[in-house]
Amino acid sequence: MRTSHGLALMLLLLPSAAARGEDGVTEAWDRLHMAGAPAGYVHSTARTVAEPTPRVESTSHAVMSMKRMGQTSDIVATTETWETPDGTLLRIAATSKMSAQESRSVFTFAGGKVTIETTVMGKTRTVEKDVPAGLAGPVHAERQTRTLAGTTGKTLEFTTYMSDFQAVVRTTSTSKGAETVKLEDGTTVELTRVETKLAMVGGGAIPMSPVSWLDAKGETIKTYVNAAGVVIETYRVADEKAAKAERAAKGPTPDLFAETLIQEDGPIPVARRLDEATIVITKRRPDVTLTGLADAGHRVTEREDGTLLVHAARRTPAAQMQGERPIASPAPDLADSLAPSSTIQSDAPEIVAIVKETVGAETNAWKAAQALERWVCESVTKKNMNVAFASALEVCKSREGDCTEHAVLLAALCRAAGIPARVVMGVEYLYGIWGGHAWNEVWIEGEWFPLDATNGLGFVDPLHLPMTRMTMKEGAGAEFVQLLGGLGGIDVDVIEVVRDGRKIAVDDPALVSVEKGVWRNRLLGISFPVPAGFELDPPSRRPGIQLRVMELDGKSASGKKAEIEIEVMDAPAVLDWTKLLAEFRVDAADAKAGKVDGRESRVVSRTRDGGRIRAVVVADGALWLFELDRVENDAERAMFDEFLAGVDFDVK
Repeated sequence: MRTSHGLALMLLLLPSAAARGEDGVTEAWDRLHMAGAPAGYVHSTARTVAEPTPRVESTSHAVMSMKRMGQTSDIVATTETWETPDGTLLRIAATSKMSAQESRSVFTFAGGKVTIETTVMGKTRTVEKDVPAGLAGPVHAERQTRTLAGTTGKTLEFTTYMSDFQAVVRTTSTSKGAETVKLEDGTTVELTRVETKLAMVGGGAIPMSPVSWLDAKGETIKTYVNAAGVVIETYRVADEKAAKAERAAKGPTPDLFAETLIQEDGPIPVARRLDEATIVITKRRPDVTLTGLADAGHRVTEREDGTLLVHAARRTPAAQMQGERPIASPAPDLADSLAPSSTIQSDAPEIVAIVKETVGAETNAWKAAQALERWVCESVTKKNMNVAFASALEVCKSREGDCTEHAVLLAALCRAAGIPARVVMGVEYLYGIWGGHAWNEVWIEGEWFPLDATNGLGFVDPLHLPMTRMTMKEGAGAEFVQLLGGLGGIDVDVIEVVRDGRKIAVDDPALVSVEKGVWRNRLLGISFPVPAGFELDPPSRRPGIQLRVMELDGKSASGKKAEIEIEVMDAPAVLDWTKLLAEFRVDAADAKAGKVDGRESRVVSRTRDGGRIRAVVVADGALWLFELDRVENDAERAMFDEFLAGVDFDVK
């Protein structure tokens, strides 16, 4: 359903290979924890090879499992590295499996160049980039880091290559002296603390600071890093059995989505249909960076107290400036947004065929992009978080994934249609929370305009906050860094919204009132009379997604507890009652069509859960659910009908 931001992040944070000797084959096993609970393991090996040329080969094999909104994704990543005996990097082969398909990238270093060969779904693409000579390999760096054991204030600096970032990175590690450290089994030990700073050469700091703890021999016993709000730790263990052992007593792996949520103070009315929003962003740490936030749709002002005031607006191109496709004579800076890559396979015959079928001879670029957005929204039918990350071609074939999969597929389709497109990652508001999300931008008449194939509305509402924009070209893994700078490091509060020209201060308590037995909510635009014998019971604010607006407590005819529950969410882009009712465990044949305050509705007099009545109403972009949970006779059905007849959706 939402956010896939942790996918590349998890691969980035897995420990690199760690040698444990000068000669022969050595190995190490580490337990991998995420948010304080076991999540997998890392197996590292190293050996010295004499033929055909002397070199040191190291391997890091990582297996991890994470949950997002209750669904489990498994990731397997293997990195094989060659370096000279004196530590100069020669080759990296990185293989990862974050979906049903495996991807492999081989980096060969020679003559001040790195040649990157990436293979996805049987096709290999190659790029070449300049790099400094003499980059350090991981075994050399690990051996030098051992010398920090037992010291305080000693610093080591290396320039190496991070395959996950596909970038040259300078690491600066400083020993901080002895520290008592608690291990996974609860025991404590005195170790040397080492703090590391990371910076891309020529590209600025990487917003995370790994910490490691060394024993007297210089072995890394524990590591820790907090990136994008997710804590990743490793613990050195004795052998394979200990690394793979289940630790049920410590509980299951936490839900990654829940770990990175940003809680909104109150409900927002029909978020997807808003025109404007005024938002306050508070940085949780001074090192948080939001370099990707400001754009034509987000005007950002830093206030005296350090908070950011963001004025966000929905943007679509004017009717007379919607562009043509394919774009004629694109500027050089658009080349990466039009080109195919291993992730965005816009040259694949399957992708090209969909474009021809969906947009045909349509030359209006914006209309074509909107049509492709709708196609992705409707065609990715298996909407789940079981896939950690998949390329556009894989999504095209599997029709499965979350927002990231929707975004890469739409980018590929737009590029195949001759429309420059890129992937945007940031956060989106969703029913009381802000969560990591991915969407797109397309180039129309000299400007970038957003689309979101997960929602499929033909536009993007102002409650999307961008943090990074990615072309996902070959060798461009560093595009991800901007997301690390903001995700997990901010709090967000919407203070005002504009819908249909009406400004609403969302925190105004006067928006909600009860007068003469009628509950009125001007924020949500609804009122209803409280039935006789029922009392209002507002739901308490709690962490996580919250759909419930109000509960009314009363009694059934036999004196048993009865409730009327009211929930609201954004209505789907395309209203298909059969599909919509199926999501609520209702057969369309059992639902009676009708009107509630003039809006189309379906009322089910008996649900699969037994004695309940449920009404589903679509009103002005909102999807309302009204349910009476205990029905014992016709009088209660009549009471519920009378209640629905008193609902008013035109409250201002």
